[in-house]
Amino acid sequence: MPLSRNTFITQLLSSDKTSKVCKSHLACAVALFTITLGMAFLLIIITIFVMRLYDKPKRSIAPNWMHSFERKFRKIKLKLKCNTRRVSPPEQQNDIEDVRQIEETDRVKKSTPLKPYSNKELAEFFDYFLFVAYTVLYIMLLSSVPILAKVRYDKATRK
Repeated sequence: MPLSRNTFITQLLSSDKTSKVCKSHLACAVALFTITLGMAFLLIIITIFVMRLYDKPKRSIAPNWMHSFERKFRKIKLKLKCNTRRVSPPEQQNDIEDVRQIEETDRVKKSTPLKPYSNKELAEFFDYFLFVAYTVLYIMLLSSVPILAKVRYDKATRK
């Protein structure tokens, strides 16, 4: 009796070991699909948030937490930029004076009320910040899928 393609596939799928492997790959595919849809949903929410902030009229001011978050982020970014940049000795004196000026302006800013950022500036900041955060999260989640597949494959073939 000649073997057809269907009998070969039926025998292949009927073995216990192969069915466990197929189920583990299917589970990883479902996890990948779920991650992709969840991240697409998150991206839609982020886009709506940024667009609503961008389109607000000039007279409406964004909440204080947005302004303080941007200020803290810019301050950290400035400190990191100053620490990581290599300078030659003549430039170092200028940088020390600049840092002193920044510290003095920080003291002055703490005593005087801060001018709020415009909504467009906040939207630009949050667009950039959330893009970076989203990209890092997405890469981390997608890189975990092959690891999950390998673990499930090893578990299915071990028994």
